[in-house]
Amino acid sequence: DDRTPTTSMTPPEIFYFSDRRGWYRAFAWLTPAAIEDLHGQGARYLAVSAYDALYFRTQYEALYEALSGRYRSLTDDEDGIVYDLATPASSAR
Repeated sequence: DDRTPTTSMTPPEIFYFSDRRGWYRAFAWLTPAAIEDLHGQGARYLAVSAYDALYFRTQYEALYEALSGRYRSLTDDEDGIVYDLATPASSAR
């Protein structure tokens, strides 16, 4: 598809109902460099919804493994995936 992060509309309810601010990115736009860029702009967490967690683990396995090896996982189960972008994976909880 021809959408990019600059031409896509972010679904506001993702952030509104969690009382948070953030950026929406489709999986196809996520790369380690893109995540680091968002972190540099102030992103603290990367979240994958429960609805998409299994799809992300299987269809984006290389990215999933890269993130799991680089960042501390706050949750990674049927409720979703959340990485703390400020904390290395090896840090104790």
